[in-house]
Amino acid sequence: MSSGDKVSKSVIDSRTREAKRLVLSIQFDEYGYNFCEICTRSGGVRLDCSHTISVDKAQKTGRSELAWSVDNIRILCRECHQKHDKLY
Repeated sequence: MSSGDKVSKSVIDSRTREAKRLVLSIQFDEYGYNFCEICTRSGGVRLDCSHTISVDKAQKTGRSELAWSVDNIRILCRECHQKHDKLY
């Protein structure tokens, strides 16, 4: 972590899962449904929670807390997620 504290992989995974649930819940509570934040598609498309800064990069740069930061997670359809991953 940025503070220098060590965090186990299982803790990172658990906190990341909870953050993804929270991001989905926040969007649903605000709009009444979940949708892709880039193309706005919703019904019938698979939605993913995508990290702006990947979990791997966050860990390698000593910023593991980004893995569970709701500010680092976006809701994207599979197509937009794949395009995003190719760029970063």
